[in-house]
Amino acid sequence: MAQRHFFWQSRTLLCHYLINVAVGIMIAVIFAMAAGSQWGEGVRNAAFDLLVRYEYQQTPHAVAPRSPLFFVEISPLEYRQWGEPLLTPREKVADLIDAAWHKGAPVVVLDILLDRPDREHPDADAKLRSLLQRMLRENAHTRVIFPVRVGADGELRGHLLDDFFESRSVAGERLFYPAAPTVLASQDDLLNRFWGAYQVCRDRQGGTRIIWSVALLAAALHQGTQDHLEQLAKRLVAGAGQAHGGATGEGDAELRLKLGERELQLAPLERLAPADAGYPGFQAGESHGLPYAQRVRFLIAPRTLARRDAGNFRPGLSPDSLAGKIVVIGNGSPETGDILATPVGQMPGMYLIGNAINTIVTGRMPEHMEEWQDLLLEAAMIVVAAWLFLKFHTILAQILSSLLFLAALVPVSWYLYREFGVFINFIIPVVGMRLHGIADSLETMFATKGRKQHDHH
Repeated sequence: MAQRHFFWQSRTLLCHYLINVAVGIMIAVIFAMAAGSQWGEGVRNAAFDLLVRYEYQQTPHAVAPRSPLFFVEISPLEYRQWGEPLLTPREKVADLIDAAWHKGAPVVVLDILLDRPDREHPDADAKLRSLLQRMLRENAHTRVIFPVRVGADGELRGHLLDDFFESRSVAGERLFYPAAPTVLASQDDLLNRFWGAYQVCRDRQGGTRIIWSVALLAAALHQGTQDHLEQLAKRLVAGAGQAHGGATGEGDAELRLKLGERELQLAPLERLAPADAGYPGFQAGESHGLPYAQRVRFLIAPRTLARRDAGNFRPGLSPDSLAGKIVVIGNGSPETGDILATPVGQMPGMYLIGNAINTIVTGRMPEHMEEWQDLLLEAAMIVVAAWLFLKFHTILAQILSSLLFLAALVPVSWYLYREFGVFINFIIPVVGMRLHGIADSLETMFATKGRKQHDHH
């Protein structure tokens, strides 16, 4: 019986295998260095988008009613019936908030900007203000979020209901909050993939102020952690411009935000301009996990069952109870211009914000693998790839390794992402195999050239 030989028993084969391992390590190092580049961001987004789109297509409509979101949409037909207003009729807004309050919704998110008074219908503004005053008097348990604008100069723009934001109910509770309708797009393709944490601006007194995003504030109000947000805002402003010891330093440790079962590490404010500049001296640092933790998972489609047209949002035509629900009120008409590009296609802004809120509240924020798990996976891929390039011709090794990694990593990536939100970039191994094949071809070429020169002499 012939004795079986292993490649490590041959000095030539072992040397070739170690070269392949070294090439794999070099490629891994190159990818690690390029992770923060525009190319690395593009590759990561491409892999993420495949998972996001597949999840969006596979999510059954029955999932939406189990989410904490309920949508009240001003439909295109209603928009035209209301006279295509530049200012959404304030009496309609008041009626919608009133209905959500009496149906027991703990949080109402208004995706309608109320920054100017209605000059033509002043009684409508008075009706809205009267409703808010009644909510304060009657100790309503419904919190309402109103979007506000931060100008290009960094100044916080005025709002029709500014005087209500600091008001308290008879029981001493705060009911009305300003928030920034912030979603973030990638610079390379302008697709809205992320929810913003906050914006930094100057208030009317010239001080630096934190305006939390609609999505983050809605999640905090739903979970009853809004007081923590106020403390974090003070810490962000107080620590602006100071030296920090990195993501694990004591300064940054105070900027951790608990979101359900997940924790978000906010980055400190970054200095942008001198204090005497005409715009805020600091810009939002967002979080250390922005490429992952603040990525929106699109689980709710605009035609979800958990929605009603604004005209049908009344007893008998919508749920009698919205206990535990976050009610998002907005306009779904394309004529408003609030239609945004996302990885799953064009989507009205109210549903983009709703998906961001749902991502946070349900604890489905994506995350990267632990560093040791990432290193272990890379080591396994390097060892397997080195063996394949040792055993087979370069082209065949490329094909086999790419198919092997795709067949193994795509299902595993999908399962981990769907169940736990853990992301594995399955595109990088395929790209790595291409580079490995080029390196292997160069090695073969130099080895062949060396043998020819040796034979010639």
